[in-house]
Amino acid sequence: NKINLKFEYCDVAEGEVSLPPITLRQKDLKEEYSVQIAKTATLYFNYSTHKSTPDEVMTKMKDAANEAFTEVVADLNDQYKQFCDASNFPHEELPWEPRVMSFNELYDAVKAEMGDELDTKIEEIKEELLKDKSLDERDFSMKVVEEVHKLWSDKDPVVVVYYSPPYYPHIYVEGSEHKEKILLESVDEAVDAVESDYKIVSKKFYPYISDLSFVSAPKDPKIMEALKSNMPALDSKYKLPLDAMQKLGLPVVNIGPFGKDAHKFTERLEKKYSFEVAPKLVKHTIENLLSK
Repeated sequence: NKINLKFEYCDVAEGEVSLPPITLRQKDLKEEYSVQIAKTATLYFNYSTHKSTPDEVMTKMKDAANEAFTEVVADLNDQYKQFCDASNFPHEELPWEPRVMSFNELYDAVKAEMGDELDTKIEEIKEELLKDKSLDERDFSMKVVEEVHKLWSDKDPVVVVYYSPPYYPHIYVEGSEHKEKILLESVDEAVDAVESDYKIVSKKFYPYISDLSFVSAPKDPKIMEALKSNMPALDSKYKLPLDAMQKLGLPVVNIGPFGKDAHKFTERLEKKYSFEVAPKLVKHTIENLLSK
């Protein structure tokens, strides 16, 4: 397991650490039971960031996939040799070579064979998949990748790395821009002004997901191209107003309630802080911003 819960893929920024990748689903793609060995499989996981960009994450994931592929081939060769030796069968190295590519690289390889016909074909594939309302954005993405791969003449084993929705851009309020400084000052002043029995601290990152992510997006064209060209569901099954998010480009602060066991049946609020202290923090922060 090269990725799941591995600390090496955590982002560390200003002493705060993002959560490691967590596997959400792993399965083969056989549609029914049979004794035939599965031809294809899929795996997807959450990947949280504090500072890594989509192009950097893609590089990390391709490297991890290549390491895993290399180890699997080496282990298969070792097991196969032991089997042949024990069975007195002639042994030859297995023919497979580790190979990993992004969806965009797969697209380029297939387009080199099909030309502009590929773009027409992909649109037809997406239109057909959109008719199936039971498909969520993850399954839609996977099926687009699967269908594009089927169009390729090269049938040797390959791992294709791509992005599935949703995409929550991290917002790192460093304080390097004027509006960031004003926001950070306003929050700090609000924390100092509100009297309570709680030790309130401000941190640079909310370590989970929040819709506040949608008021900004990376502006570097290279970064955005790495995302767009490797997210098959974008602008079809998955709508995300990236241009509008880039134009907004807002620093944000998340001042919310305090509780425990989020998303569990035991989820609960600490009422005094949530209903008495947090509203005051919001009020003071807004007033501070308006006064600057």
